[in-house]
This record gives sequence, C-alpha cells and structure tokens, in this order.
Amino acid sequence: MKTREEVLAALAALPAHVTDTQIAAATGRTVGSVQRNWAPSKGFPPAVRHGAQWVRDRAAFQEWYAQQPFSRDGRAGARGDLVLRAAAALPVDVTLTRAEIAAVLHVTPAAVGHYARTFGADSYAPFPPFDPPGTKRRRWPEVRAWFMEDTEPPAPLPLADVLGPDPRGAARMLADALGVDESAGARIMSANDSRRLRRAALAAAVGLREHQVRWFATRYADADDPFPPADARHTRDVAAVRAWLARHKTP
Repeated sequence: MKTREEVLAALAALPAHVTDTQIAAATGRTVGSVQRNWAPSKGFPPAVRHGAQWVRDRAAFQEWYAQQPFSRDGRAGARGDLVLRAAAALPVDVTLTRAEIAAVLHVTPAAVGHYARTFGADSYAPFPPFDPPGTKRRRWPEVRAWFMEDTEPPAPLPLADVLGPDPRGAARMLADALGVDESAGARIMSANDSRRLRRAALAAAVGLREHQVRWFATRYADADDPFPPADARHTRDVAAVRAWLARHKTP
C-alpha cells in the first residue's frame, strides 16, 4: 500500500477519466481489490464506457478516496509505517482478531485482510495463520514478527506478566502494551483468558450459588479488597475469585 501523499501524487498525474487498472496502480492495490472491495462502496464513482474502455471520473474517485478512514493523515499506509507500528507494541502472548490487529497497527481491518490474502500459505512469506485453527484469531507475537521481518523475534511476553497483580488496572495495562484504547484492551484480555466465566458458571466453579456471587459483587464492590470485577462481557477471573474467597474465609 502507499501513503496518502503518494496516492494523491500518482492520481494528479493521471487523465480526467481513469481505468480500474490505473486506480490500482496509483493506490498500490490490485485491480481485483478495487473492483471487489471499493467499487460497491457508497459514493464510489461508477464506471462508464469511453470508447473501448470502462473508466471512472478521476476527480470523483479522488474525492471518495480522501473521505475514507484509511487515507486519513496519521494512518499507517506504507509498509515502513506498519513496521514502526508493530515495533511500538509489545509482543504480548495474545491472539487477536483482524479488527484487533488493525487497531494495534492503526489501519483498517481490510488492510490486514489484504496482507492475509496476498501472503497466503503458499507465499514465500506466508501471513501467520489462524491459531487455534478454525478460529478467526492470530497470535500477535507472530504477526508482529511478520511485519518486522524479524527472523529471531523476542520471546512472547506472558499475558499474566503484562497484566500485573491488580485486576482493576489490567485492561489499561494491556491496552498500553499494545497501543490501543482501554475498551479494546478489555475485550482482548477477556477473549484471551479462558479462566474467566460468567456469574452462573463462576458460581458452580467456586462452589457458590449464583445469588451469593451477586451479593459478594455488590457488597464488596468498594471495599479495600474488592470482589474481583466483571469485564465488559460480564465474566470474572476464576483464580482471582477463589483467591478472594480464601482471603475472606471465616475461620
């Protein structure tokens, strides 16, 4: 992909009516990507026949392009920018969805999908596969190393080491490590912690009734040693709840 400045310079050198091949060359995309991903979008200029060719209005395309999120100033477009974005995030041992990878790299999910399709399993440099297979998640340390072209990447950082002992600040700490906002950090943390359960399942796991979990959560929400909080998915860390119950066990 190209930077916004490179795209605008390339478009300025083109005639008033351009083919999809010219649009693809100017923007660093493939013709298929232009036709499949962009052409159906609202506001994208329609193709009209001009002699033996189908062309689009260059000025209209340039206006459409300038309004897209991936063309905004400050978005990573060139591969070099993506290397810097990847390097800025720690190699936390978590799995991420395409949208979450995009958030870390400050690009669109479509941009991540472009790399995954272009560098398939048969490529000379295959993009990291789904892990575990059958999911829509990829291991972030592998994705980071791929963008950095690092043949000897550092050892992944265990999630528990990044989060620290205080569950109240865990989402923020993970968000800081990856360079995303705190809400994204909370979602990533929740999706990567299989020890987290919703209230009914949590009660069964720790030997309580559901109403007891609800009571503890309400009664000790603001205590000096608060009951482990729920995240955005209404799950709690099983180990943290067991430890809390052990600390508050009546002799």
